[in-house]
Amino acid sequence: EEQTDYVLMMKIDEQNMQGGNSLLLHLDDWEHLDEFFRDPLARRPMRWAAPPSKNVSKDVFHPVFDVDSLGRPVMRYID
Repeated sequence: EEQTDYVLMMKIDEQNMQGGNSLLLHLDDWEHLDEFFRDPLARRPMRWAAPPSKNVSKDVFHPVFDVDSLGRPVMRYID
């Protein structure tokens, strides 16, 4: 239940693409944050489930984006 201030953007597996770099971005430095934050899907609750190797059967439902107490964008994940 912690807020995320940094986003790691990277290629997991390079297929049908070439080049590019992995990036570690603070949300304040993410050029396209506003575009993704304002997308209707950004606030739609999603089902988050841990992989079987974690031995956790609890599913969590929440949107990817939310706002903090000052109305600034925050991202939420499951880990």
